[in-house]
Amino acid sequence: MGEQMGLDRATADYMGMVATIINGMALANVIETQGGSARVMTSLEMPRVAELFIRKRALKHLEK
Repeated sequence: MGEQMGLDRATADYMGMVATIINGMALANVIETQGGSARVMTSLEMPRVAELFIRKRALKHLEK
């Protein structure tokens, strides 16, 4: 569909990844509003928005 709109594959993929981060931020906010704990992690560097995904770090968060 993106190619039909003139988007190249890489741009469409990045747009999908950013949309996923937005969804993660929304979900984390709801979880925290309900008293839970949540972290948003991504392999895209967005330090003001989400924590950088590092597998070992993610596993430590899950252990908590």
